[in-house]
This record gives sequence, structure tokens and C-alpha cells, in this order.
Amino acid sequence: MHRCWDVVELTRLVFDEIMALDPAMPATRTLCRLARTCRKFSELALDVLWAEQSGYIPLLSTLPATTWSTRNGEFKIVTDLRQEDWERTLNYSRRIKQFRDVNSLPGLHNSAVEAVILSLPPGSLLPNVHYLSCQSGSPFFPHLSTILGTQISKIHIELASYQWRYPAVQHIALRCPFVKNFALEGSFGNEDITLEWSSRFVLQMTQLRSVDVVGLNRAAWHHISRVAGLEKNSSHSLIADAFTPSDESLLHPLFPVLRTLALDRVDLTLVAPFLSAFHSAPLQTLMLSGRNLGSVRTLNASIATHCSPLHLTFLVIEIYETEDDPPSLNFEDLRPLLRVPNLRNVRLLYPGDSLLNDEFVDEIANSWPALEELSMPGSPAFQDPPTLRSLLSFARHCPHLRSLELDVDAKTIPLDAVKSSRVIQSSLVEWSVCSSPIGKVTRVAKFLSAIFPSLEIKCRNPPTSKAKGKWDDVSSLIQDYADIRAHEREILAINANAEDVF
Repeated sequence: MHRCWDVVELTRLVFDEIMALDPAMPATRTLCRLARTCRKFSELALDVLWAEQSGYIPLLSTLPATTWSTRNGEFKIVTDLRQEDWERTLNYSRRIKQFRDVNSLPGLHNSAVEAVILSLPPGSLLPNVHYLSCQSGSPFFPHLSTILGTQISKIHIELASYQWRYPAVQHIALRCPFVKNFALEGSFGNEDITLEWSSRFVLQMTQLRSVDVVGLNRAAWHHISRVAGLEKNSSHSLIADAFTPSDESLLHPLFPVLRTLALDRVDLTLVAPFLSAFHSAPLQTLMLSGRNLGSVRTLNASIATHCSPLHLTFLVIEIYETEDDPPSLNFEDLRPLLRVPNLRNVRLLYPGDSLLNDEFVDEIANSWPALEELSMPGSPAFQDPPTLRSLLSFARHCPHLRSLELDVDAKTIPLDAVKSSRVIQSSLVEWSVCSSPIGKVTRVAKFLSAIFPSLEIKCRNPPTSKAKGKWDDVSSLIQDYADIRAHEREILAINANAEDVF
């Protein structure tokens, strides 16, 4: 055997690549054969084979065949287990690093759970697992704190049925104090109880880096605000008194390294006062979505004041309709966000019509020169909507913009602005339109191709609509014009070289 196989790191790298190429059956068979080839391969091949496992049955099936049965569609332990019966199983289980507790066929009988709990010392079955995904419907869920080791660093829990099993969440927290990434989700209708158990888990943790939960109570919010390593927080509900202006804690730096905050499907009237707790957090990403709009201007002003305006680069605000006739969005509602100068990715979705015009779009382009992606879907107002002239603002001030979603009135061409600008922006490769009226196809295509030679237009109108057909034609013509210009440049270069020769 070649001496290169004496290098353990190299051998492990080769085996990892085999599994990565095809983690299904062919790669598994290859590694099984390698494990049986020689002792030098055996340990490393088994490490790779058992590193990720789904369900308990594959592991428990390594017990002596006389101790278990799968009759009637259930995996059962049919004899008393001795310590020597576990020898091979524990040799494999210590290699498991990622474990997902999934429903499988055959199902798991309670006798298997009892056998594990009664015949093994605590923490023996899964001693070295670093990532755990589990659900409350599993027979093993109430006993996880008994079979897990203490090395869990990432855990995902799904609370659905069997509410009497939910206290296991707190037992897991006590067993695994070094969790860094925690996610807990619940089914529709049990948000309150899920919030309570999420909070109990979080209150036991001091090394969290990422939290993704249905919600947290006031004590849990105040606890994680002081966790030194928390970098990402995602919550799907918000309580009214999480942080209040009278809290003395707001006088001190909170969330010292938090870079991502996501509040999804929350009551947005609670968000503006809540954001005051993040005045010293170095937020780079902020994602907000929900209903009960309240004041858009107040929300945006709170973002510009409290959410690290110099650090923030990624902003998403999605507000869903709360009434039959939602108010239109005006300039002053959006203007506070223009105080956040380094935004690169922005998506703003508000209910109602968008009362934007060319002048305000020009302000946006001037205020956000680092833009790379901008999405502002919505129907333009009937009076003074943005026109194709507004695209010139992005060409002048946003050289890195590559994706745009904005509806404009494209019935007229601002030829005077084109002649005076002489600007070419090659970064914009995608423009998404929906309710944009369009005039003559060839004129629109010439205008756009002269400024954005790499542009492709995507129209979200129904396939049968007349506007979609026109915008598709514009997109094709832009590419044709780009090809013609490229061919002309080649001819000019050839002629220039020929003149130099003579």
C-alpha cells in the first residue's frame, strides 16, 4: 500500500470526497467496501459512514439480530439487553456527529425506548453529537437529556403534538449548556406555549450565536441582549413589553455583536419602540415583515435612528395589506431611510399605491450609491409616476446596481436626458416590471440598450397580456443591439490595426 495512505488527514479527505460526490447508496457501498479492506481504512471509513444519521432504527439494528424484531411494522426489542449486546452499537454511535430524529418505517416501539433508557448509562447512546434535529412526536423526545452527550452545539426542535412532552426542552437545555445555534418552531395555534418553552431554553444558554424561535418573553429578550457572542436573531412574534423606554438596560450597550435581526410575521406597531434596544448593535442585516401597519414614517425613522445606519447594508421591509383600501406610500414616509447611506440590498413592499416620481427616485439613487439590488414592487400612481428618466439616476449614481424591481411609465422617451448624460452602466443585468405601461418597442429598446447594454427585462404580467409581449420584445432587441455594437467594435479594432500596419 502506498505510503500516502499513512497520512490520516489525507485519507479522511478522500473518504469525505467520496461521500460528498454521491451520499446515496453507491457512495455508501464504496465506503463499506473500504471499511472491510484493511484496518488502516476501517476506522476512517466508519467515521464517515456514521457521521450523519437519520433516525434511531439504523443504529439500533446493529444490536444482535436475536434481540429485536420488526414484525407488525414496528421495531421492537424482544429480549433483555446485556452490556455486551451494546458493544458494536456503541462503537458506531460514538462516531455520529449529526443526528436527525425522523419518522421512519418501521416505526419505533416503546420497548426499544425502554431498553435504551434502562440498560445504558446516561449520555451513552449519542455521546458525541454536535448537531441535533428532533421533534416532540418522537418516542425518544422525553428522554433526550438521558441519551445525549454534552457536546451539542447546534439544535433544532419542532414542537407540534404531545404537549405533555414539552418540558423535555428545558431538560435538554440543562444537559447541553454549550449550545451556540438554537432553533425552535411550533405548529399553528400553540404559539404562546411554544414561546414559553423557547424562552426557558434560551435562559439557560450563555454561549448562543444564533437564535431562531417563534418568540421570546421579556426575561429571555433581556438575557440574550447581554449574551456576548449572539450574532443572529430571528423571531416570528413580538410581545409588547420586550423593551420599554423606562428600562434602565437601554442605557447600556446591548446586543454587542448582533449583525442580523429578522422579525417575521410580527405586529409591526410594536417594532418601532422595540428597535430602540439595538442602538449599539452593529446590525448589517434587518428583515421585517408583518401586518398592522401603523405609521410607516415612524417605523422607518426608528430604523434610521437605532439600527446602525452606518453598518446596515441589507434591508427588507414587507408590510401586508391590513384593510380593503390601504393608504398610498408617499415621499415623506420613505425619506427617513435615506439617512442609511451604505445600503446594498433593499426590498420595500408596502400596501397601496406607490407615490414615487422621478425626483424622489433620484434622491434614492443619490442616497444609496452602493446599491446592488433594489426591489420596490407596487403599482405606480396615476399622477406623475416615475418614468424612464428615473433609470438614468441609477445609471449615474449606482454603478454596482445589478438587479432592479421598479415599475415606471415607459410611454415616453427622455431623449434630452440621454444626449446630455452620455452614461453607460453595464452592471444592471435584470430589471423586473409588472404594471409598467410601455410605448413604442424599438424606441424603448434603443434607449435602454444605450445605457444598460447587459440588461434583461422580466415582466411579471400574465403571459397573455399585451404589455408582457412588448416587454419581451424589448428584452430581445436589447440583446440584438448589444451584439451589433460588439460587432461594430470588432470591425473598428480590425481597421485600426490595419492602419497601423500600413
